[in-house]
Amino acid sequence: MDFINSLGWIFGETNDNPVIDRAVGFIRSFYQKLQQPLTNEIMLILAAFLVFGLLNCFLGYRMLRFWVMLAGFGIGAAAALYAADRMLPEADHMIQLGAAVGGGILVAVIAMLVYKAGIFVLGAGLGIGISIYLLHPTSSAVFFLCILIGVVLGSLAIRYSKEVLIIGTSLVGGAFAGFSGAHLLELSEIPYSLLIGLGAALVGILIQFLTNRDEYEEDDGEDEEEQDEEEEGLPDLDEIDYARIDPELFEELDLEDLKDGQEELKWPKKQKPMQ
Repeated sequence: MDFINSLGWIFGETNDNPVIDRAVGFIRSFYQKLQQPLTNEIMLILAAFLVFGLLNCFLGYRMLRFWVMLAGFGIGAAAALYAADRMLPEADHMIQLGAAVGGGILVAVIAMLVYKAGIFVLGAGLGIGISIYLLHPTSSAVFFLCILIGVVLGSLAIRYSKEVLIIGTSLVGGAFAGFSGAHLLELSEIPYSLLIGLGAALVGILIQFLTNRDEYEEDDGEDEEEQDEEEEGLPDLDEIDYARIDPELFEELDLEDLKDGQEELKWPKKQKPMQ
């Protein structure tokens, strides 16, 4: 419940904004219903959370583009809604909702088109989400700390994208899986939700690291090997005795330009110039 109260504080639930009040009120109502015997609708929602969590745990890195788009939309929509509520407090709630949707789409598109921006947005979103879930901010200082954690994690994601995203998606997926799994099994959140979530996250981290080899580094290594093979055996242009090259092999080649490095030299396989 502290997590939901912190969301209400972040978005200003008590300022009579119908969009914010409905969103936070829906989350609070859903959590209260979890304390009662589960209905079919609630079980369906929990099952969807469980599937979402497991996908994050085991396929988070492979579904990178989808999570980048989703994180971009969420961060953009939240930021736009917060800005519209502060800058246009008297505006119609539909205008604020439209601003939130527009901001979410804009950030999602930027995140999809610009790779590094998308990685930063996803890393920052993971950091902010995890820190809010753990710290439950109800003051400006703690909320600023959550944002700072998100910025740091986003910056690290640019440098260590594979490691940060695998660990981050596994932790978020584990949290969803633990929360939904414990309620579906009618177990108490403490300690079973934490145990299920931590176990799923650890297994997810292990599986993702084992199944996601860095293909880019392998491709770069293969390209370097091919380039080395192509260049192997080519003599240094400064050491070539141009007087001993058979002129018939290079009738249209200007040797002076060749020597200055302005043209690429490709030696015939059967005959190479003598040094």
